[in-house]
Amino acid sequence: MEERKITLELRSKSGGLVLGPSYAILTWPDRRLRKPAQPLDPKDARAREVLAAMEAAWKPDFAGLAAPQLGLPYRVIALPGENGPFFLFNPEIVARSPEVVVAEEGCLSLPGVVLRVARPAWVVVRGQDAEGTQRTLQLEGPLARAACHEIDHLYGLLILDRVGEEERRRALRILGGDHPAEQK
Repeated sequence: MEERKITLELRSKSGGLVLGPSYAILTWPDRRLRKPAQPLDPKDARAREVLAAMEAAWKPDFAGLAAPQLGLPYRVIALPGENGPFFLFNPEIVARSPEVVVAEEGCLSLPGVVLRVARPAWVVVRGQDAEGTQRTLQLEGPLARAACHEIDHLYGLLILDRVGEEERRRALRILGGDHPAEQK
């Protein structure tokens, strides 16, 4: 499986280049994808490292990204914003549409897998932005789907967990077969 590494390049106060840690987008069956994430205060020093890693990993065509996908065990997601990613710390879905929409979803951590997943048509998500301001977002359509998908990662859930057994088996074949960590 392809592993994409991201190396952070930071400038020291003197202007010299400092190479930070390398982060790869984790792919199945990495067990870290199955671990629930911990809350993180946006004002905590670790928050800057998490944001830098997620910004370095972000590509304009991403539908979203969760810190655990980079091996960072924190409750932080990124969604597409007007000028790049919009970060949300400790997000929670506080309301959801009774209407469900089934659509195709892929995942950076499940390369080559596209599954039809049921998600609410709209959601209300509450969390903190990168400055620590409490935010409540009313999202619908693809952004609602992306928020649900990324928040699932914070609980150690993958789209494999949102489909029936037949679709799951098909996806596992694409990924290279069943794995003891994924047996139900």
